Amino acid sequence: MKKVLFLICAVSALMICSCEREYPVEPEKKSPEYSWSIIPQKIKRDFLYRFPEAKVSSAYSYYGEYQGVAFVDNDGFRKEVVYKEGWLTLAEKWYDVDSFLSQLPRPVLGTYLATGIHNECFTDGNYYVVEAERAGMDQKQYEIHCSASFKDGDKVVDHLAGHIIISEDGTLLTCEHGGFFPTIFAYDMDQAIEAVREMYPTAELLGAYNNTGSNDRIVIRDEGVVKTVSFYSYGDEFWWEETRYSLPRLTVLPEHVLKAIDKGDDKNPERKFFNVFIVECKDGKYYGLTFGTELNYSTFYLEME
Repeated sequence: MKKVLFLICAVSALMICSCEREYPVEPEKKSPEYSWSIIPQKIKRDFLYRFPEAKVSSAYSYYGEYQGVAFVDNDGFRKEVVYKEGWLTLAEKWYDVDSFLSQLPRPVLGTYLATGIHNECFTDGNYYVVEAERAGMDQKQYEIHCSASFKDGDKVVDHLAGHIIISEDGTLLTCEHGGFFPTIFAYDMDQAIEAVREMYPTAELLGAYNNTGSNDRIVIRDEGVVKTVSFYSYGDEFWWEETRYSLPRLTVLPEHVLKAIDKGDDKNPERKFFNVFIVECKDGKYYGLTFGTELNYSTFYLEME
């Protein structure tokens, strides 16, 4: 028997300097946990090798396992790095939001403009544009968080929060309007990255993000198909949730899927067919059919025969 699930979705390299050095500019000492003195010497040496002209604004440690340094580099950009057990795991660079379009790499800029976003606003201190480089990933990623105008179907919605992440080669990783988590706070995705490497040994890892604080998402290109692999990660709990990927528009679909598309959404007949994708999870493999628009939609899941 076909199993039909219904869901209405709401909007919403390490190099160490052999000699000991003192840091040239003493960071601001806000409190004991924000002191350069708490950073282990191994990390200090590596940091100073990578960023010899950096002006540190704060250095911090948490749980004894992670250390971070926020600074302004010699290129004038604000940056922050996070180390895990002495190894650099995440580095971010904040772009000037007033001129970020001229700073983005060309492939990233092309994808960003193709989203149709306009009237960007970065007045809130929480809005930003960053370049992120994570250990274990094959590409850098670019994260834009702003309030902007978005085209949704036949209308334009103004002053809507947008969280867009694009890989270095221009692949759109996600475009969300709610439920996002800044990458700098998702500093440890090692377990998810290792799991993806085992599950998809030949895939290219394009980027990673977390949209709730406990759901790690790794975006890969596997045999030419872009897939989002999701894991639940909280404390000592960790497991694979699903792998999701879109199908090309010209894909030949089975008869029961075509009938479901023709039937549409009984409760919202005004919603037109929007997208078809595949979801693989522990319970099986499903077709996902979405009706509506990016912001107002319903999704049906049909078990693959």
